[in-house]
Amino acid sequence: MLSHFDYTTNLQHGKKFTQPTDRSIMAQLPSLLAKKLGSHYPGISINVEFIVMESWLENMLHGVNFAAERYMKSELSRFGPDADYSEYSHAYDIAEQEIPRIVNASFVVSIIALFEASLEKILTFCCTQENATTLKSYLKKNNVKLRNYSVADKFISYLSEELKFDYRFDEQNMQQIRNMIHLRNIIAHGGALIVDYAFFSHESESRLKQIVDSSNATLSISFGQLVVTTEYLTERFQIIDSCLEDFMEYVENRYFSD
Repeated sequence: MLSHFDYTTNLQHGKKFTQPTDRSIMAQLPSLLAKKLGSHYPGISINVEFIVMESWLENMLHGVNFAAERYMKSELSRFGPDADYSEYSHAYDIAEQEIPRIVNASFVVSIIALFEASLEKILTFCCTQENATTLKSYLKKNNVKLRNYSVADKFISYLSEELKFDYRFDEQNMQQIRNMIHLRNIIAHGGALIVDYAFFSHESESRLKQIVDSSNATLSISFGQLVVTTEYLTERFQIIDSCLEDFMEYVENRYFSD
């Protein structure tokens, strides 16, 4: 995610800093943006946070495999060469299934947290620029109406109703984000263990099934547990990245275009 402005002849919109020669430019990016947009603009730090998360996602599989290998080595060292497979077969199950499941499921929470926090930062900035009612006051005033909204939808309601911005998030992308928020709630409250999810109503169960069935096998339920693949995380992260990038471009055009 980068701003739409052409900050230098070497910085193009959307370029990712993956080459070693770009590292010096990457280090200068916050100060370059601050000069153009002002140090109070949150898009500067948001951009860096998304670059970091994207980098971690790209290397997640290696990290999970490394953790699994270390776990296996530690567990197998406890058994002698004459041990029966049944004595240590649990180690293979944990390394091959549980470790990836735990890491991937927790990352659903991290991605949605980044999206919601970033959107809130941008809206708070816009509130200051527009001298409007604060986001906190708006949510408190409209608590009953917004009670069943996701956090993201509450923020979007503030965007249109209080700030009066002529901007609409892509509805198809937003539906994918709502689905991911539903998964986040299941994971946060039940650790992705569906059978122990205390707030799991019949309606929520039906919705989860729809989400899993429409995921092209990037999600599944195995023995009462939600299984999230790295493909799912990567695809949804790209959607969230695109949504925020488009909105930030709109905001920057509104306040900083020459």
